[in-house]
Amino acid sequence: MRVAVRKLEGVESVKVSLNDGLAEVRLAPGNRVTVDQLREIIRSKGFTLKDAGVVVTGTIMEHEGAVVLAVSDGTPAFRLVDSPQSRGTLAALRSEAQERRVEIRGRVPERPPSATAELPALEVASYTIPTPSRSG
Repeated sequence: MRVAVRKLEGVESVKVSLNDGLAEVRLAPGNRVTVDQLREIIRSKGFTLKDAGVVVTGTIMEHEGAVVLAVSDGTPAFRLVDSPQSRGTLAALRSEAQERRVEIRGRVPERPPSATAELPALEVASYTIPTPSRSG
């Protein structure tokens, strides 16, 4: 499974722990890899999937009435929703970070194959807004 995931363009590294049932995939900035692509490769190698914990950087936007996170080329990648453990985080994020770069930590739940046309939900657990670096 590690070798198959590593072959995807944009994957920097893959760590697999069979004992813990975890795979950590680090992606290069500007990659075009989707959670669905990763899940399909992992599933094709005979592994059972659960939720995906993610740390992703992008820009907060409104898209078709939803709050979304756009990554790399400005295309919406995730529909943002509150995590069951952190109610209200999305409202704060929406008011504080609209049209700004933000790093989000959260979870992408497994979804049925019929949902492929929809943006995957990203349950926001926490976020940080990077401070602009000063060059001088």
